[in-house]
Amino acid sequence: MQINTPITFCSNHDTKVKKQAAKQYKDPLNSPLITAASYSNEVGAAISEVAPRLGTALWIPALMYLGADIYDKYKNDVTEFNPSARRAFERTLYQGIFGFVCMPLLIFMAQNAVSPLGKLTKDGISTNAKDAVFKHTKELITQCEGDKFNDKDKFKQALELSLKNKIQVHKQEKASLNIFKRIYHYSTPKAALTNSNQDKILSFAAKNADKMYEIKEALLSNDNSKVPPIVRKTYEKSGNHMSEIFGNNNYALKKALKEYQNMNIFQNKILKTIGGFMPIIFLGKPLGKFIEKIVVDKYIDLGLDEISKGFVQNTRLKHLFNEMDKENTEHAKAKTQEIAEVKQEPLSE
Repeated sequence: MQINTPITFCSNHDTKVKKQAAKQYKDPLNSPLITAASYSNEVGAAISEVAPRLGTALWIPALMYLGADIYDKYKNDVTEFNPSARRAFERTLYQGIFGFVCMPLLIFMAQNAVSPLGKLTKDGISTNAKDAVFKHTKELITQCEGDKFNDKDKFKQALELSLKNKIQVHKQEKASLNIFKRIYHYSTPKAALTNSNQDKILSFAAKNADKMYEIKEALLSNDNSKVPPIVRKTYEKSGNHMSEIFGNNNYALKKALKEYQNMNIFQNKILKTIGGFMPIIFLGKPLGKFIEKIVVDKYIDLGLDEISKGFVQNTRLKHLFNEMDKENTEHAKAKTQEIAEVKQEPLSE
């Protein structure tokens, strides 16, 4: 028995549909891993307090994503190949405004907003002011020698006097700053010292010194219960060899106590880092939609349309003037030729 198989004919329409389907393009930047790269600069800004080098390095994936995203949006529209320089320009504006201006600025503001919360603690000073005290104490440890380092009371006297002098110097510097430098100055530890209550600053510095010398005595008596592990490790690492050179273990003690100050500074930076992640978690998506749908699609698109319309109108107007100039030139030539012909005609009898 013969089986008749149906014969199908491909119309031009079917061929066109197949070609269009073959040209459909799937955005490779939509994968979760690559999309995460677009937020790397925001993460870098958030962790810049605790890891500044890593924070700077994390801007590289974001810049690579920016270039790839702009090129992708230039080449295709959603799922179809449709190159458009205007769409690429709009994407550049969106990524620039959102990822490289608004979000880093919000993260910076959030990190600085954490600092005043320190005033709610029993110490009554900001996180930045505490950082300034820790850093100043660390510097003083390096400078102090002999009894000024070995005697806690003498160290505290030197600490109080030097802090008072530093606060006075910062106040004098602040008075000479212009408005723009004052805005930047506000987020620095210098401003925290000048804007905080001096008595509270000195009280906090004294408490920090008391705790530091408690750790110093614990290191000398091998009482590990009162020494943070990282401080103990620093002391043991630099103790034996340097004590033989200097004849005492002050070098190792200073290294350990400065590490204690670093530990305090790092803990404050962790708080700032947590604050820096808040805009990413709570404001990232709504801010991105606002910039894309309102700022870019509504206002920037409208501006581009007006510019384009004006360019077209100017082009047409220029063309019109050129045509008028051409007609005037041709008319003048014709008139000149007519006059010349009249002059050449013989006078009639």
